[in-house]
Amino acid sequence: MSANCTACQELDDVDSLCRWCSNQLHLRPHAGGIENWQRYAESDLVSLDWTRFSAEQVTAIQGYAEHISDHIDAGWGLILSGNNGCGKTHVAVGLGVVALGIGAEAYATTLGELLLSVRNSWQPQTDQSEAKLMQRVCTTDLLILDDLGMEKPTDWARDRLAHIVNSRYASTKATIVTTNLQMEQLEERWSARVMSRLYGTAQAVGLHDVPDYRRTLRQKQLTNRRISNQTEEQPR
Repeated sequence: MSANCTACQELDDVDSLCRWCSNQLHLRPHAGGIENWQRYAESDLVSLDWTRFSAEQVTAIQGYAEHISDHIDAGWGLILSGNNGCGKTHVAVGLGVVALGIGAEAYATTLGELLLSVRNSWQPQTDQSEAKLMQRVCTTDLLILDDLGMEKPTDWARDRLAHIVNSRYASTKATIVTTNLQMEQLEERWSARVMSRLYGTAQAVGLHDVPDYRRTLRQKQLTNRRISNQTEEQPR
């Protein structure tokens, strides 16, 4: 199960799992601010297909997981950039589950989802306030900001993102960002100042060469279906 985990490989007992692997087995249903992401309910680092990543990428991701307590204390995050289907969100949510395993707070959202919640908080019938929403994302130990760059970069959206980034920067809070865009494109959308603070407090891990998992899986399904149909059509 954890054959690709360098920490597990270093243990003397072959049946043992390192702390961040063993925590995956019972934390998935209790993923704090991640539990409403139903599509990623099983997205932990144990179930991740590590064979799709290069040795350098595996070392970066597992190195962050194995030392996640130190990284969170130091306010050091990750920026995972890559094409659709490469596994960015799976990795980010998996790291969030590892954080929960050491007793840290972790919250996952997209900027678009957060901005929609803020707008909804302006309605008179809601018991949620913009201040509480912003406080949650600004103060949680580990914030996972997924798919940054997919939102329309209005001035209002820029102001909210700048507030989050500046607040977390000042209070030494760790942030994991996933994005399809390069840094130059993010700077154009969200300002060089904001991106400078994000990149200055995070390790950038490029996953652009990782194949689209969903497309590969779909191709395998279609191939298996064709083989099955051909087998059924053969005369008996």
